Amino acid sequence: MPLQGSTGPESSGKNPPAHPADAGGCKEGSEVQVKFSVDVATSFGDVINITEPLAWEPAKAVEMSHVKYDDTAKRSLWEKTVPLRVGTTVEYKFVNVLKSKEVKWERKRTGNRRFTVACTDTDQKQVWQD
Repeated sequence: MPLQGSTGPESSGKNPPAHPADAGGCKEGSEVQVKFSVDVATSFGDVINITEPLAWEPAKAVEMSHVKYDDTAKRSLWEKTVPLRVGTTVEYKFVNVLKSKEVKWERKRTGNRRFTVACTDTDQKQVWQD
């Protein structure tokens, strides 16, 4: 891919967008809806939250909504949709606030979850990792 402003044989002579979000009518910094969902084993009274993009502190985390329970697998689906700005890199983890109010952090082996917000509404479907 040619650098911005180049006019080599593979270039149309036009400057490509500085960021993919600038193409197709979507501008970096505009907001899109991002739905976070996680499949996790929970017990009655537990609440799943998502840390970041708002805060790493469990007390400031965003509470997700319980969507359904699979009685056979003994797992629940939790979701939360939030507006995020296009081009923003988001780093997050899920946290389970147990009925006892004890906090159980997801222990993802590869570190925190991370993605860059695309120019369209997006689903971030995940499975809890212990």
